[in-house]
Amino acid sequence: MGNNFSTIKERILQLAENVEVSKQEFFKNINMSYGNFTGDKKKRPINSDAIENILRIYSKTNPWWLILGKGEMLRDDMPLMKKEQDNDYKELAESRKETIELQKEKIQILEKEIAKLKKAQEPNLHPSMVSDEYLELNKGKEKR
Repeated sequence: MGNNFSTIKERILQLAENVEVSKQEFFKNINMSYGNFTGDKKKRPINSDAIENILRIYSKTNPWWLILGKGEMLRDDMPLMKKEQDNDYKELAESRKETIELQKEKIQILEKEIAKLKKAQEPNLHPSMVSDEYLELNKGKEKR
């Protein structure tokens, strides 16, 4: 459905009412002040950087609605704000960090096991006879 907001600035004000941040933060995010949307300034054209910022930060905004007043304000296929996407990426990054830490721990364990097996290749030693303490004591000693 269309809307009764005839100018881009009126649509931006409507969008500012519907995002999950305060109007003050909304206008800061798009590098403009609320004053640009009041009085005679409301009749002045909007700069293209503000439109770009809106579409980049509030990515669910329907560009056809914002620029032409056609269609719905929000697209259903996108999160309302870039912050939602960033949160998804942060969660993914945290999950991957945890995986990396677990893999590092496993690598350390496996490296110890490899060292034990190498030491066990010495004459008269069985892997079960090689302890972590033995490895520490013999660290850096070369086979003769």
